[in-house]
Amino acid sequence: MMMFPLSSSPTRRDFLATSALATSAAFLTATVSASLLPR
Repeated sequence: MMMFPLSSSPTRRDFLATSALATSAAFLTATVSASLLPR
């Protein structure tokens, strides 16, 4: 899943984008599971 060209030093930008995506995905999963699970 490429969102930007890998021209200039892609490692740090890729790491930041991946960590941001992982954080948002984890938060979304936690929210959805918390809302779906019975209290």
